[in-house]
Amino acid sequence: MDALIAVDTDVLFMQPPEDLWDEFGNFERRQISGIAPCLSRYGRNFTAFPAYGFSGLNTGVVLMNLTRMRSFGNGWVPSITDSFMKYRKNFSLSDQDILTNFFSEDNSKYLYELGCEWNYRATLCQSDWNKCAAAASRGVALLHGCDGTFRVNKEPTIRAIFQAWQRYRIGSPVKELVSLLEEALSTPFTRGCVRLSNIKDIFLKGFKRRLASQQSLTAGEKS
Repeated sequence: MDALIAVDTDVLFMQPPEDLWDEFGNFERRQISGIAPCLSRYGRNFTAFPAYGFSGLNTGVVLMNLTRMRSFGNGWVPSITDSFMKYRKNFSLSDQDILTNFFSEDNSKYLYELGCEWNYRATLCQSDWNKCAAAASRGVALLHGCDGTFRVNKEPTIRAIFQAWQRYRIGSPVKELVSLLEEALSTPFTRGCVRLSNIKDIFLKGFKRRLASQQSLTAGEKS
């Protein structure tokens, strides 16, 4: 197998998985993995271990070029194990901490930074501003319900989106899902991400664009 994408089980694709797979085409020749920035947790004052970039990584979505991993340095497993052994006492988030550390400093050149719209989480919109500019311009592509966001009422807006998906019957017209999502995002919540005036557009822009494109293509085939 040449490549694969690993995703956490608590994710919703707001745009087609095929679009995520296309991100492999953006890799430079030496890049072995694609992961989105965390944009929280590993900030300027984080000193537990060296971290990638200015905010670390979130491993809810990981693109892996397995062919390149197999030929990486002295071997992928020994390389990642060396990193783990050095800072293992400071790691608390298992694979996320390990990869955030591994791709820091000199190893950052081996990482393709995936757009934050492919790993959008509550922490990116709860602080009265949207931390992911790409989501504002292109729309959320994948919604990650980490920290139990889909199950408990930590972030009412994102939980409402998950519940809308639960009500949707697979096989029904997609426009029914759009209606359910719009209804969910019209709920007058008083806290969290809903305080952003454009949050509805951030969540649904990409979804609607892809749906419109698909409908246009289908209409063209029929004509």
